[in-house]
Amino acid sequence: MDIAYIDQLSNNGGGCLNKASAISKILMTVCIIVSVILCENVTELAVIFAVLLLLIVVNKMPLGKILHIAAYPVFFSLLFALMRFSYSVEMGFVVLLKGANAAVAMILLMVTTPYPLIFSFLRLFLPGVVVDGLLFTYRTFFILLDKLQKALTVIKLRGGFRPFNIIFNVKNLAGVIGVLFIHAFDMSERMYNIYSLRGYEGRLVLESKWYGLKKWDCIPLGIGIIILALVVVL
Repeated sequence: MDIAYIDQLSNNGGGCLNKASAISKILMTVCIIVSVILCENVTELAVIFAVLLLLIVVNKMPLGKILHIAAYPVFFSLLFALMRFSYSVEMGFVVLLKGANAAVAMILLMVTTPYPLIFSFLRLFLPGVVVDGLLFTYRTFFILLDKLQKALTVIKLRGGFRPFNIIFNVKNLAGVIGVLFIHAFDMSERMYNIYSLRGYEGRLVLESKWYGLKKWDCIPLGIGIIILALVVVL
C-alpha cells in the first residue's frame, strides 16, 4: 500500500469528489458506513457497492488500484464470512459485502481528501494530542507495512518459508515482527526529534478552513443521504 500514491491522488486529483469540501465527503462516508451497518440485505449491499464503483470511475480514479488497497480489510472480513457461510450462504455474502463497502468508502475518502483536512475535522471531537497521535500513526503504519512486505519477500527468496512446516514459518515470522518492532521504536524517536527541531510543542498546526462549502458538495451529500434514506425506508 503506497502512501505516496494515496497522497498524490488526494492532492492532485481533478475529479468531482476532489473538488468537493472535506466536510461533505466525510458526511457521505459516515452515511454509507451507517447504511452498511444497518443493511442486512445482499441486494442492497450489492447496489451500494456498485454505486461506490461508479463514483470511482466517474471521479477518474484507478479502479484496480483502489480495489487492490481495499482487499486488505476485505481479507480479514473473509474470516468472519467463512463462519457465516456455515449457517447461510446469503449471510456469508452479507459479511463480505459489508467489509468491502466500508473499505471502499473509507479509501474513496482517503484518495479524494488530503489527510490534514480529515484530521482537522477530528479535532472537533478529540483532544489535540490524540489527533496528533493518530496523524503520526497514519504515516507510520503505511511505512511499516511496506517494510513488512519487503521483509516477507526477502524471507521467501532465502528459503525461509516452507508451506508444510508451520512451526518453521511461525519462528521466522516472529523474527520479522521483532525486527519490525525495533524499526517502529526507532522511527518514533526519530520522528519526534524531527518535529521537535521544527518547533513541535505538543500540537500540530493543521488546516483550519476545511469546513468551507462548495458547489460540488451536492454530489457527495446527495449520494450519502439518498443511500441512507433508502436503507432506512426499505
